[in-house]
Amino acid sequence: MGGILRTNPEASPRESVLGSQLKPILPALLIGLLALWSGTFAGAASSAGAAATQLAVLGFFIFGVREWRDPLRLGTKGRWLVPALLAVVGLSWWLSPVSRAGRIGLVLLPVFLLIPAAVSFCWSNERLRWRGQAAMSLVVLLVAGLAILDRLYFGSPRAASPLGHHTLLAGWLVLLLPLVLGSGFGSTVRKWLAIATGAVGLAALALTGSLLGGLVAWVQVVIAIFWWRLPRRWLAVPILALALLLLPRLGLVAEGLDASARARAVYMEAGLEGIEQRPLLGWGPGSTPWTIAEFTKPIPDLNPSSEIIGDLHSLPVQIGYETGLLGLALSCLLVLLFLAARISEVESDQGSMRKPAFLGFLGGVLFSFGAAPLAVPALPAAAAVVAGACFPRQRRDRDQHALSKPYAAVYLLAAVVLLLPTVLAHRLYDLARIDPEVETSIKRLESAVALDPHFPLYRARAAWLKADKSVSRSAAKDALLAAEQARGLAPLWLEAGYLGLQVDAIWAPAALETASRLDPLSSLAAYHCMTSQPSIPQAIDWGSRALSAEPGFAKARFWRDHPGLAESVGRTTGIRPETWPLNDESRLVALAMVLDKDPSLSFSLYAFRRSPWPGAIAPVELIMPLGTKP
Repeated sequence: MGGILRTNPEASPRESVLGSQLKPILPALLIGLLALWSGTFAGAASSAGAAATQLAVLGFFIFGVREWRDPLRLGTKGRWLVPALLAVVGLSWWLSPVSRAGRIGLVLLPVFLLIPAAVSFCWSNERLRWRGQAAMSLVVLLVAGLAILDRLYFGSPRAASPLGHHTLLAGWLVLLLPLVLGSGFGSTVRKWLAIATGAVGLAALALTGSLLGGLVAWVQVVIAIFWWRLPRRWLAVPILALALLLLPRLGLVAEGLDASARARAVYMEAGLEGIEQRPLLGWGPGSTPWTIAEFTKPIPDLNPSSEIIGDLHSLPVQIGYETGLLGLALSCLLVLLFLAARISEVESDQGSMRKPAFLGFLGGVLFSFGAAPLAVPALPAAAAVVAGACFPRQRRDRDQHALSKPYAAVYLLAAVVLLLPTVLAHRLYDLARIDPEVETSIKRLESAVALDPHFPLYRARAAWLKADKSVSRSAAKDALLAAEQARGLAPLWLEAGYLGLQVDAIWAPAALETASRLDPLSSLAAYHCMTSQPSIPQAIDWGSRALSAEPGFAKARFWRDHPGLAESVGRTTGIRPETWPLNDESRLVALAMVLDKDPSLSFSLYAFRRSPWPGAIAPVELIMPLGTKP
């Protein structure tokens, strides 16, 4: 026992205190911070959460930079892959038509690649690893417990809290559960903590209802049985039970009747078409939500109108879409070499300390084929920590003062310079969002635009607020510029075209046609296309699409001034537009697209990773009888 508890005789008293108290729990603190707040689906969208996440991962850079030459320990033949991948991602970003979308990810990518080395530093010996994994168990137990409470007590349809989405929670659990279950070897306390965490974690995973998470967990259990030679009779029951739970859903998928699987196929087909357009370097890191609508072919009654696709639900497809086939090839090769390098190390680990971590990382790799949660920092951070837990031990480095290296100080300074304006602009957006004074909100948004001029949402929101008071050419032009910056977001084009119509801008019809092309199921976009060019033959098609999707448009005021078009559209659709004028027995009401009303479907969250800000755009005037509810 004395040999286990002996500290490093060469360490100073300060280093001994750090090593025995704080250092081993730093990975758990990072995972807990991100999973419980700053790195969740909603938390990462707030300015405070985004800033906290950036500070937290930059702090880990200090510990991981000691192994900057080979942060993933791929050896002499593989260490070139990391700088090659960084170069490709950087070049893809430079050539991207929406480079602002990937700026923060590009700045922080080197830090995420160094987190595994930082974890190795924090768990530099077995005693520190035991403490670190015990702390990790407590974090997983807390997160899983909150998820179960959310599902059973608060009535959520699926376990999703605190991460904010059931698929995200399932992916997070399959990454970390093997790691914390593996910490149960040794003392009785660790054993019971691991059992409790495993039971609660598996229950939370089941309550997510994630088919992908269930399949990956099933594969992990099967691998564990043969790898550890565990008692197969004892584990046969949960394996069979899990298989029985998954079979009905798998049957629906096989028959093409599962709505989720069919929707994923739509996203992946769009990603593959985008890869064909820019095969070598892709559309740029982070570009998916801003550009993918150009290639999406939504299916009526499956895909909702005005759907914002935040990711392609397959990490390999998304990497190929954003960084091209070159980036995809380097990423796959890097993962394969990492797995190959670790498998030989964990096989020789007699204490079974690193096999569970390897199993968790392998589960994350399998999970990534059906999910792409890069925009939610809790998932990539968990994957990086689990990757570091696979390392056998910390490498000794003569220079223990990482920041004494010029390259480390230069990187940190550059990161602060690049990230600080975006953080301040994000904060101004959050303040404008909750400010009751419209004038103050506009000024805050204009300041945000000055700090981060290429982020479309700030410019668009400022233009919309100005237009609510009085539509001007400058407001309409700003709305158009925001739409051009985002390139593939139909709501921005729709509102820009609508505002352009109000000031008779020559570009307004083209903007509305772009909105309709990007969102072919939108009745509102089709309606405004019709009103922008009512005299051309295609107006009948637009009007028919709009009226078929939204019969309420039959009461639109527009028909009173265009009875011929109303008659043609009525013959096509079988729905007769009403052409009587506004009188004392009727009133005008507005039918509009309301953005961010439902946080789970929020335009701002999915498209821009910003907190929801409810608001209506592109209204249609309807004539309704007095006393009726629109």
